[in-house]
Amino acid sequence: MEKLKLSYSKINTFLNCRMKYHWIYDEKLYPKAKAYPLKLGIIVHRMLHLWQIDKLTKEHIDNIVRDITNTYPETEPAEIQSLAFEATTLVRGYVEKYEESDPLKVVSSEMILELEREDYVLYTRLDGIVRSQDDRLWRWEHKTTKQMNSAYLTGLKGGLQAGIAYIVVANTLPEKVSGTVYNLLVKTKVPQYYRNFVTAERLLVDRTERCITGVVKDIKQGDFYPSLACYTYNSECPYLKLCQQDTPMTREAFFVKREDVPREEETLLKIEEE
Repeated sequence: MEKLKLSYSKINTFLNCRMKYHWIYDEKLYPKAKAYPLKLGIIVHRMLHLWQIDKLTKEHIDNIVRDITNTYPETEPAEIQSLAFEATTLVRGYVEKYEESDPLKVVSSEMILELEREDYVLYTRLDGIVRSQDDRLWRWEHKTTKQMNSAYLTGLKGGLQAGIAYIVVANTLPEKVSGTVYNLLVKTKVPQYYRNFVTAERLLVDRTERCITGVVKDIKQGDFYPSLACYTYNSECPYLKLCQQDTPMTREAFFVKREDVPREEETLLKIEEE
């Protein structure tokens, strides 16, 4: 029997709504009308990745509108133009700031790590691994944000995503990772750039381990039930129709069954790298 595969996305989905997890990962049902919004962070992540591996060219930047259009043809032209302008402005400023001298050395960019355990596989995506001037390794995370304040910085200190990453890297990399460097790109009128070093906390790792243990147990027991978080930001959960009436007619009308259910947070802008 194939082992259960878990990521931050899957665990977070389960914690938010167990039935939604069931519809997506067990039933393999994907809403026909669902179109994930294209986010600025996806484009910026991809451009920074190309820059870090020395493959971001002037042509890539100049043709960003074309590349977004080809990758996301359903996106409105006006939205593409706006996102392309924001992304290129942020990345150009970032490159200008760090092109000549960057105290951090990129060891690896855009990587997926897997940790195989007795009854499940835990995997995580990292924006990269960097080495600081004191020769320590750090998890590398790019974040685009509209503003910088104490609440935002406090929120970066930990959470499920960071906890999972620390567990996986500690058991897969040959060298200790000290924590996370959050690479912050602030979308102000004149872009601002900050780096925030957050040391990995043992308490966060322990809490994450207990959380994962509980999730694995409940998934294996088939303990699925709907949450009451059916509406967020005035949007209805696309799986609410199934929770209300799971019939062949509902499935046929609103959903498609597929093995490779696309996940927005796992999507990267497909710019040619070669």
